Amino acid sequence: MNPLIPDIATSADMHYQTRNALASRRIEDKPQRSQLISENIPVGLYIYHQEDVSDDRTLRMIYANPIVKTLTGLSPEDVVGKTLDENFPGLRAKGIPQRYAEVVRSQIANSFEDITYGDDRVPLASFAVRAFPLPDNHVGVVFENITERKRIETAATRSLVLLEATQRLVHVGGWEWDNERQTMTWTDETYRIHDMQTNELVAGSPKHIARSLACYDPSDRPIIEAAFRRCAEEGIAYDLEFPLTRIDQRRIWIRTIAEAIKEDGRVVKVIGTIADITERKQAEEDLKCKNDELTRFNKAAADREMRMIELKHKINELSRRLGEPPPYALAFLGQDGSEKLSVSTDPLQTNNRDENKA
Repeated sequence: MNPLIPDIATSADMHYQTRNALASRRIEDKPQRSQLISENIPVGLYIYHQEDVSDDRTLRMIYANPIVKTLTGLSPEDVVGKTLDENFPGLRAKGIPQRYAEVVRSQIANSFEDITYGDDRVPLASFAVRAFPLPDNHVGVVFENITERKRIETAATRSLVLLEATQRLVHVGGWEWDNERQTMTWTDETYRIHDMQTNELVAGSPKHIARSLACYDPSDRPIIEAAFRRCAEEGIAYDLEFPLTRIDQRRIWIRTIAEAIKEDGRVVKVIGTIADITERKQAEEDLKCKNDELTRFNKAAADREMRMIELKHKINELSRRLGEPPPYALAFLGQDGSEKLSVSTDPLQTNNRDENKA
């Protein structure tokens, strides 16, 4: 018999014993590792045992990690060993115990994005919650306090609503071109100015540029396209006015302004506005028409005055020939009334002269 065989057998046996010992140690270490994880994660963790599967009032808390004190104001010692209704009596009206019990029965996890809760012991706050099934009629609940996030989201939503309302009232839309992502974003009013629905194009699609460009007159398209390209590539701002034909074929006037946003000397975004200035353009046109009409009226009045002066001059001449004094005083024309007249079409000057004659 080979004398090495016992040694090999002994070595193999020691190997198996060592491996089994390590495996056993890993198994024993699992609860310790799990506890270390649960006690150091930045979210709250509750574990409930539903003592009677048919009764959600028997959901009793058996574990809470330390951070729940920060999130709710209640320490693990305050809540462990008590039923859910004893700890948080107001949750039943929100249907939360019933939903936890359903997770136990169905073995399907469930998420509750926004639960607002507060009572005499727990400060009012908003929580994001996820319940997941555990063995032997247990349910785990992880949660985080999202009150500040909700406050920021609410403030942002209010600002967005205010911005949209303001844009709608003044007929000014906004847009943003992301140079790196090659995406175009429009506000709702920009869609309205073009008479487009917000879902006509994929959000961020660069097709917004082509769709908008098609609304400009063919002769204006190269101008706005070149201005946009210079802004996106060289950072050169622009401020332009054009007629625009909406999707519904209604003609309007718009003013478009854009400027570049740079980082480390390169253009990363272009932000701009598009304003419906049709009313302003119409007012300008109306004013021009009225000014033109007034100019024509003043000219006609001046021509009439010239003819009257010429007639009076002739009457004065005729009176002199007849040896009678001239009936009309025309001293402002010169001593003999024969100088050429230079009559202004300014109605103020005409009125002043009439007053002087009176």
